[in-house]
Amino acid sequence: MMAVPPMYDISIIIPTYQRPDLLDKAIRSCVNQNNFLGLNYELVVVDNSPDNSAQVLVERWINDAPIPILYVSEPRPNIALARNAGLAHSQAPMVAFIDDDQEAAPDWLDQIVAAQRQFDADAVFGVVLPNFETKSPPPWNRVAKLFVRRYSLPTGAPLPHGSTGNSLVRMDTALLRGIPFDPDFEQMCSEDLVFFLHAP
Repeated sequence: MMAVPPMYDISIIIPTYQRPDLLDKAIRSCVNQNNFLGLNYELVVVDNSPDNSAQVLVERWINDAPIPILYVSEPRPNIALARNAGLAHSQAPMVAFIDDDQEAAPDWLDQIVAAQRQFDADAVFGVVLPNFETKSPPPWNRVAKLFVRRYSLPTGAPLPHGSTGNSLVRMDTALLRGIPFDPDFEQMCSEDLVFFLHAP
């Protein structure tokens, strides 16, 4: 039987849990990419809320957006299950992950795909910078370390580990065979760190 070619160059996966205002901004930033590379891409939004709280918002975007958007319901609250559901519905050889409280820069997709192509990388990780509504970090995390990912390395340098927010992963490698994200990390939310630590 002849293999069916992928429908898209890349799938952007956004897991979300009861954050409609932030999700709206995240979707808008993905829809409004410069896309100078001419990528054929889709957006997969995985609603991890038992009451499908994001469905109305996502369906509104489906009707209005210039790119294909797929709404996926994973009603069992567990970020690993949500990420896995997004991967299961992806129709592309590469997936980009962005969190529902993140906004992508207009050149994000161009930059992350260009880096993957240049270095033939299995995974690419980008910088994450905070933008607090209060203009300063919360009292319990004054240095904002939890909200920042910044590397003092040149583009293309190998990394010992990574996390999913602002990342790109090839589907056609051993990275995503089987069940990629471990649901046992439901309470600890470190499933992505462990995944990349154990990736071949």
